[in-house]
Amino acid sequence: SQLQPFSGCTDEAASNYDADALLDDGTCVYTVVQDVALQASLLNLVSLNVDPLDATMGGIFGSGLESDILIASDDNAGFYVPSFFINTFAGGLLPSDEGLRLFLSSIEDIVLSVEGYPISLDTPLLLEVTKINLMPYYPTVSLSVEEVFAGIANDVLILKDDSGHFYVPSFFVNTFSDGMLPGKGYSVFLSGLDDITFTYPSGDDARMSSSDSYMASTASLMYADEIVQTGISHPIILTDLDGLVDQGDELVAYANGQVVGATRIMDPDATIAFAAWGAYNEYGVNLPGYELGDSIELRLYSLSEGRELYVETELEGSLYGMTPFTSGRANVLLGDAVPVSYELTQNYPNPFNPSTTIGFTLPGSSNVTLNIYDLTGRLVTNLVSGHMEEGVYEVVWNGLDNSGSLVSAGVYFYTLESKDMILTKKMKAIPSFYLLLFLNKRLF
Repeated sequence: SQLQPFSGCTDEAASNYDADALLDDGTCVYTVVQDVALQASLLNLVSLNVDPLDATMGGIFGSGLESDILIASDDNAGFYVPSFFINTFAGGLLPSDEGLRLFLSSIEDIVLSVEGYPISLDTPLLLEVTKINLMPYYPTVSLSVEEVFAGIANDVLILKDDSGHFYVPSFFVNTFSDGMLPGKGYSVFLSGLDDITFTYPSGDDARMSSSDSYMASTASLMYADEIVQTGISHPIILTDLDGLVDQGDELVAYANGQVVGATRIMDPDATIAFAAWGAYNEYGVNLPGYELGDSIELRLYSLSEGRELYVETELEGSLYGMTPFTSGRANVLLGDAVPVSYELTQNYPNPFNPSTTIGFTLPGSSNVTLNIYDLTGRLVTNLVSGHMEEGVYEVVWNGLDNSGSLVSAGVYFYTLESKDMILTKKMKAIPSFYLLLFLNKRLF
């Protein structure tokens, strides 16, 4: 039989040129130029999907851009600070197998153009436990987060980028509206006990991300001008938000009285997920935000009330930056987020049988009592007695007097008292039969 000519890449300009090949088989690999957008006043998290022809700092940044770089760093203690002539990256070369944090000294955004050979999607990446991994993104198109991590989702605690997007599979939360993007880097923290060797999906396994409107629909309108996106974020996930909340209201994250994040409520019954932004204070740069270890304070801006309301929280991870993310539930109370005066709110329901809820606000720490009296002025029961801190509170009265007996129907007074004020309101207890009539009247 006739011998077939040896096939391969016959183009000398290709990286895989084969001098022995007589027949070109279409497998030649050529250099490409990747453009990476770098934003000023932001701790950028970026990566390369090409193996640079020249991975030296001069080759990557050139003489024109080196002066615009304040610092570049990876997750292995490698960093580059050109103003101090410091370069601790292995061999002095910029790693293409790591995501990079990069802050500009320039006050303007720039585009970094890097020429190199495409990195194969089969290239393995090591994700280590007990470490925030800065992961590069090798695909040249956007892929959905679920597709990228389909095989290891149970081992991923959280994935974040520098734009406030995050993916927490255990809570079924994904705020990446456009999927994962070329040029971006991602921080990954594992939930498992073992390191993972990971490769990106390729060919038929890779599907492009379909954009949705999650982030756009929940973007803050009231606080947009107060929030500074620094590239450092702390995700907050609320599985329940109860109380006085309506569609269009805004949930606001504070740190030491400063707004550090906010989201618009589109569905009060759905899980709420948004990012709070951290401060960046390095190398003479000072961007506002929470400091590591600051307490998380949530408030709700109510459109119907036209003010910020107090939010009572039960959180796992109540300090910014001390856990990978914060999760929990919250309840919105009818009281100023920052109490400025004593308040005693009308009980609800009213009329009631057998129990009702009484709310009150303290503008500062104080010794207070909350008592129930009948029409003759006789003390029926005491609900609160002692020292309390500033805040908004709710107390449930079960309709029992001091002896443990259910009170009779009638009018009662409840009084909030401290050393410098007394507030009193009236409420009505009714028999069960009349309560049903009252509710039916309200409904129909």
